Amino acid sequence: MTEIRAGVAGEIVLKPGKEKSLRRRHPWIYDTAVARVTGQPGRGATVAVRAADGTWLAWAAYSPQSTLRARCWSFVESDTIDRDWFAARVQAAVARRSHLADASDALRLVFGEADQLPGLIADRYGGQLVVQFQAAGVEAQRDLLLDALVAATGCVNVYDRSDSATRQREGLSATRGVARGAEPPELITVREQGHASALEFLVDVRRGHKTGFYIDQRDNRALTGLLTQQLARDLARALGTVGHIVQLRRTSVGPFREEHAISLETLASLGHSAAASGYLMAVATALDDIPALALTADEANRLRCGQPVGLLRRSDLERIGNLESGAVVCATFGGKPVALARFEAGDLRPLRVLNL
Repeated sequence: MTEIRAGVAGEIVLKPGKEKSLRRRHPWIYDTAVARVTGQPGRGATVAVRAADGTWLAWAAYSPQSTLRARCWSFVESDTIDRDWFAARVQAAVARRSHLADASDALRLVFGEADQLPGLIADRYGGQLVVQFQAAGVEAQRDLLLDALVAATGCVNVYDRSDSATRQREGLSATRGVARGAEPPELITVREQGHASALEFLVDVRRGHKTGFYIDQRDNRALTGLLTQQLARDLARALGTVGHIVQLRRTSVGPFREEHAISLETLASLGHSAAASGYLMAVATALDDIPALALTADEANRLRCGQPVGLLRRSDLERIGNLESGAVVCATFGGKPVALARFEAGDLRPLRVLNL
């Protein structure tokens, strides 16, 4: 029997052949890959991961209630997963994004598995940090990770938006509120440097989607402005003149037109009052023009975890109907949207998971 290192609560031993993805540095271990667990690791505890022959593979965070049974911290056996290790990971993640500060003051500083901190999201809006603890491992290390984020960024105000459905699958309850410092402003102004000029956006970190803003779409927003400017130039040339955009206003998005819009100021004034519900529409309203496909509970869980769902059984033919390969559907469970997915070669592959 192998000796368990101090600070390590137990071991996960994999089934034969299930170590292949970890040897490629994939950080996820599903429950179906686990042969046995030794020791008594609690939720979020650090465990050693071993192949069926006993070979050490990784240090990981254990999640006994999730089908994603463990998420790997490190593939270096000499690493000690402690306060200093987490502080170093956070510091390295923040340093990697430092060059982006000239482009925007809205930045994703920590991006989960990409920074060896699976389940942790940390976004910065000016002097405000917004975090999401989406897995049992980072939840168990919450306090020291918050300390590390404050130390690495100098931001003393941290707001917690750990309110997504992902936490439920980890056996964690949703939480939202001040994690460090003071309450955030109702709206935070952030700036992005486009190709020609700076853009300003108002971000509501309390009620906005995810942490408040689609930070990852910065390049697309800048590109959209550039393409629109080029369109105005080309139209003018076609008319034998010159032209440029003086003002640009969007009047519709999908099925919604300008008359359906409500200003951020009005929303802020309504807050969480009963009157605010009169302006809300179900997410499904925006998905009405996409064919729906009902899933079983197991199929829905697979899509939520980013895995494809096979639909090749005879019993699946009635559900699929005339669905063509390449078609995009709204996958649902219990009447609620689960994901936008593409049907290809008998598999349903998630395009965007909807954490509703």
